[in-house]
Parts: sequence; structure tokens; C-alpha cells
Amino acid sequence: MSKAVRLLFSLFALILIVASAGCSHKPAYSEIDANRTSKNQNQNSEAQTGAQPQAAAEAPQASASQPGPAQAESANPTMPSFMNAAGAIKDLPSYPRAVRTNVQFGPIQQATVMTLMLHTRDSMEKVQAFYTQAIKENHWTVTDKLLDPELSQWTLNKDERNNAKVEVRKDEKTGSLDISIVRAEKFAAPPK
Repeated sequence: MSKAVRLLFSLFALILIVASAGCSHKPAYSEIDANRTSKNQNQNSEAQTGAQPQAAAEAPQASASQPGPAQAESANPTMPSFMNAAGAIKDLPSYPRAVRTNVQFGPIQQATVMTLMLHTRDSMEKVQAFYTQAIKENHWTVTDKLLDPELSQWTLNKDERNNAKVEVRKDEKTGSLDISIVRAEKFAAPPK
């Protein structure tokens, strides 16, 4: 495998790790105009003064160009081909004696990406044997591999659109294992 492809996949894996750390988005308070009056006044104060609520008169009329609830639902992304209805990865199974601790799914840089986090108390040898067999049975090509008592990693590829990474890391304090499975499928090229 060329250095450029390895570098690209390493960059992709780094982006996924950063993205899985959580969203640090904060509201943009700078966009709030403190001088603008609110159209939605407190209805309790209106009732006390005897004023009629004008929210119904000021409410914008729905137009055909604005998406309604049915249109908004159809805009949701569809499940990728590698994911089953239970939210598991079809061609890269979860370790059977592990507990799912986190799942993330969504588009990242022209690909649909799913990150699955698992936790088990089984030994590294058992987990290594399971994933070595699962990778072989599901026809993955191993492009990079590290098998160590503290850390195991498999960088996988099926074709130019499908790749994955499995990482098993031993927790120093508890001795248990944290398993991270990242599965990506690039978006299909638009027809020309």
C-alpha cells in the first residue's frame, strides 16, 4: 500500500477520533441582537393587561416552499449498506462478550462513518483471535496490523469505497479492554 494512501487513512482515522471525542460547539451568542424586540411576549403579562395575544396574527403562513414534517423526515439520510437494522456493522461484528458503550453515525468528509465503542473483560488473546477470524470471514484486506498485549489494531480495506479500523486497547487501571470499530463507506460518485 502506498505511503499516500496510508497517510490519507491515518488522517481519516485521526479525524474520526477527534470527532468521537464529542462536539464542542457552543452557541453563537454574538448573533443575538439585544436591541430587537421580541414578537413573542409573555402571555401572562398580556392576560394581566387585558391585551389580546397577537401571536396567531403574526404567525407566518406555511408555504409550499417550506418543508413540512413529512418533507423534513424524507431529508434524513438513509442507512448505509454496511449497517443492519439493529445498528450493528454487518461485515465487522461486535465482539460477542462485550458491552456496547457508544455508537456514532453520520457523514464525515464525503463518507458515511460509524464508530462503535465496546467494553469487555475478556483477555486480549481471545479478542485478537475473534477479530482475526472475523476479518478473514468477511473478506477484508489487512493493510496494517499491530498485535500486542496492550494494544491491537487492524487497518482494513475492501475496495476503494470501503475501509475500517479495529482497535483494542487495554485499560491500565482495570485490565479490561476497550474496543473501537470505525467503519467508513465513501459516497457513491454522482452519475455524469
